[in-house]
Amino acid sequence: MTNVDRNMVLSLIEEVSDYLSSLKEICKLSIDEYLSDRRNPYALRYLLIVIVESLSKIAVSILERDFGVLPRGYRESFSELYRKGVVRPSVGTKMERLASLRNMLVHRYWEVDDLRLYEEARGGGIEAIESFLEEVRAYVSEDP
Repeated sequence: MTNVDRNMVLSLIEEVSDYLSSLKEICKLSIDEYLSDRRNPYALRYLLIVIVESLSKIAVSILERDFGVLPRGYRESFSELYRKGVVRPSVGTKMERLASLRNMLVHRYWEVDDLRLYEEARGGGIEAIESFLEEVRAYVSEDP
């Protein structure tokens, strides 16, 4: 039985789902279309930041309420979640990678390769986010 605030988690999942829709729209663009408008890379950067931060908030809430663990950062929140069996290790590992991207965007934004970011999002980032949402939704929806 989970002690986490299900309504808060489900609300954040819905919020992330909206962000994810926008992320998918950007990733449908061809590389040339993506790079032809400066707003696309900036939008992609912002979406990845808010998605990772929202998903980490979910992770921290679950870890704190259900396991008494308070992770030290975004990456650790995802690694602890798979160590506790809330998400599969493969999903947790992919989320750790996205957390590293988020950290780079926030702390070293001038070093960002927008083409690489686009390829990361298309090449597994979206799938990782979808899997994470699915597994967390299942976790908080389990009947006692």
